[in-house]
Amino acid sequence: MKTLSFSRSAAADLRTYRSDAKRIVAKIERYAQTGAGDVTQLVGSTAMRLRVGDYRVIFEETDMEIFVTKISARGTFTNRGKHYGSSDHHDAGRGKAGPLAFR
Repeated sequence: MKTLSFSRSAAADLRTYRSDAKRIVAKIERYAQTGAGDVTQLVGSTAMRLRVGDYRVIFEETDMEIFVTKISARGTFTNRGKHYGSSDHHDAGRGKAGPLAFR
């Protein structure tokens, strides 16, 4: 299984969607383990998009890691004018969030 990590921004997004956070994380973990899921590469970017019901999970994927950069409700996410997925997400001062816990 690939290592799963979240940017601070993505961790904050999960807290925003607290009632659905377990389901969102479960889908991301399932994709990390099996590669199964509704995943599409974003146009003009190396980032990927995973659809989880009414939510969209934006992430970068390597052979060893899935780095989630953004989680957004359907209809609020647009790819136009945004460049999600540049490898500079790791170096942009956002950092990685600590362990996530949901109740």
